[in-house]
Amino acid sequence: MLKALMWPAIRFMGQLNYAAKFGLISFLFMVPLMVLSGQVFLAAFDSLNKTEQELSGLQTTRQLFDFAHKLENFRNLAAVATHKNDPDLTRRVEQLIGGLPADIAALKQTAVDPELRKLIDEWENKFAQRLKTTGEHRQPTFQDQYRYYQIAIDEVYLLI
Repeated sequence: MLKALMWPAIRFMGQLNYAAKFGLISFLFMVPLMVLSGQVFLAAFDSLNKTEQELSGLQTTRQLFDFAHKLENFRNLAAVATHKNDPDLTRRVEQLIGGLPADIAALKQTAVDPELRKLIDEWENKFAQRLKTTGEHRQPTFQDQYRYYQIAIDEVYLLI
């Protein structure tokens, strides 16, 4: 049965000279090798793209953490500054407040994911105006002021 199946190939190989047999066998081994090599190359390329996306995500996460740390620094200083008359402390808080729009704009600009940009926009519209020390944003006690700012910071950590 096997001999009957292989007979056309055996007859064909019998008609070829040594060099043609060697070339045919080499070609037949080369085809699957090339297919497998192509698959390995594509898998490596996909892995490289995935790694680049993960590194980009890590960079964005690092920037969000840096922004959250700036907000925490603002919270710590502003909660005290609203209840203590210290011109140096007030000046530092005003510098932090002045730098927040630029920090938010930098976050939006470096965010690769459109969904993350949308979330940053929503956070800005909802919470950025809370980061002030006067008017309706001034709370009666230090603890209340601290908690008032902490709400905005917690929302940034939810973005991460």
